[in-house]
Amino acid sequence: MPALTLVAVATLIEMRTRRVPRILPRIALVAALAVHGLTGEDHGLIGSALGLAIAWALLMPAWFVGWLRGRDVGLVAAVGAWLGLPFGPLAAVATLVFGAVLALVSAARRGVMPGSLWGAAGLAAWAATSRGRASMPQPPASSVQIPFSLAVLAGAGASLLFHG
Repeated sequence: MPALTLVAVATLIEMRTRRVPRILPRIALVAALAVHGLTGEDHGLIGSALGLAIAWALLMPAWFVGWLRGRDVGLVAAVGAWLGLPFGPLAAVATLVFGAVLALVSAARRGVMPGSLWGAAGLAAWAATSRGRASMPQPPASSVQIPFSLAVLAGAGASLLFHG
């Protein structure tokens, strides 16, 4: 349950301050790798490192186009490290689903759904076609912001339901 504790603390902090402290995912990553490396739990260090790497890789495109902050990606990577294979990557996918649902609900509540969907489509098209070229400026991101750690908490919890 260290993964849920980590994300619950991050969620409480983000709900109060609107930010996850940069140090929190870093400490959690190091702790997860150390614990799994020393105890051999959940396939040991290799399983933990693979859970981290796959969870990180699943969220990097969203960071690249500006949908997520680096701290959010780090938090999901830390969850991936704690849960290892296959539950870390499962938590990352579930987090993306819960994050999308939260963003849609938030956009609908604020009455900005069409603009948010148009902005998301523009960012996705830019990412698919620009390949990082400076000649294609990145379109502006949506104004809808959600406490993403809440989506991470839901994703980690959903993954743990399958963990048993």
